[in-house]
Amino acid sequence: MSEIKFYFKIGNQDEQEINDAFPSISYLGHTDRPEFSNLYNDPGITDGEQFIKTIIAPTIITFRFILHFHDWYDYQLAKSGLYGLFGNKDLIRIRTDSFPAKVFFGRPQSFDILPSSDGSHDCVIEIPFDNPSGYKQSIMRSDALYEYSENAWQLGMNLPNGQDLKYTFNNVPSIRVYNASDVDIDPYFSKHDLRLLLNFTGPNIRLVNQTNGTEWAYNEAQTMADSIILDGIDTTLNGQSANLNTDFGYMKLDKGWNTIVVTGATQYQLTFSFPFLYLG
Repeated sequence: MSEIKFYFKIGNQDEQEINDAFPSISYLGHTDRPEFSNLYNDPGITDGEQFIKTIIAPTIITFRFILHFHDWYDYQLAKSGLYGLFGNKDLIRIRTDSFPAKVFFGRPQSFDILPSSDGSHDCVIEIPFDNPSGYKQSIMRSDALYEYSENAWQLGMNLPNGQDLKYTFNNVPSIRVYNASDVDIDPYFSKHDLRLLLNFTGPNIRLVNQTNGTEWAYNEAQTMADSIILDGIDTTLNGQSANLNTDFGYMKLDKGWNTIVVTGATQYQLTFSFPFLYLG
């Protein structure tokens, strides 16, 4: 039976598998769950409380490993190396072979590395990682999903069967954008990562998501040589702030298909770039 795999990527370093970095350590599995936080308002003059909204709270994902050592000196060396690996304060990207196309970004909490019993040559180690976003996310962004074949997608990612999804569009009045996440992508109220990369020719351009009513407009004439980015709720033109050229709107993507109407431009290229977000 092959060992299950734990992959980690620290900062800008290359991804590694834990057993390659530490041959004496094997990954045993992990426990995690989504955390739902329900917000209520207490008016003070009626029974009970009034529901406001549910938010996804930060989570802790705990990974279990077993360390085998030969003697006390080997144990001390392995312990020092493991603490040094995970204790460098950089953000760590983690995935396993049970969800190879889903990752999360976290930092470890304090953890012990102790022999299982007196005289034992094994340690069972539990490392809890803070997951501040509360989500796992796709290893690739939407606009790169089909450019990276190995482990870029898997079952359980809500991808529609038999459909080649597009996230870059050119010169059509209406487009359809698929959000494969477990949740709506909302850069305004939930601060989700959503970037629109845009070049257009014309007096202005307006995008209206007919699925949920959100819209955004750029009100200054441009040419295809100009690069506009709507990053969440902030707009830049050729790298400089351009919020004053907009209507201060934004785009939200509901789960599943979103129909978006494009008006104003005589020519355009538009890319929706975002990671899919998952609760498990």
